[in-house]
Amino acid sequence: MTSHRSQNALEPGTGLAVHRHPTKDESIVTLRGKAKIFTDNINGEVANFVFLDSEIGNSHDVNTPKNTWHTIKCMEALCIV
Repeated sequence: MTSHRSQNALEPGTGLAVHRHPTKDESIVTLRGKAKIFTDNINGEVANFVFLDSEIGNSHDVNTPKNTWHTIKCMEALCIV
């Protein structure tokens, strides 16, 4: 397998802890709702974010390269990423 895959059900105000995967990319797909994926620089500051929306065809998934610090924040109820 060349990337990490998981599914998380989140509510507004919740998200995943900042983490990274040293050996594999992570594919993040929004199956339901809206979420933001934040990536951090080496100083732990937000470097970039991507807004994902399950209802918009070209903005429902993102690939996070291996060894990239990132987190997911839920933007609406019953978000599944």
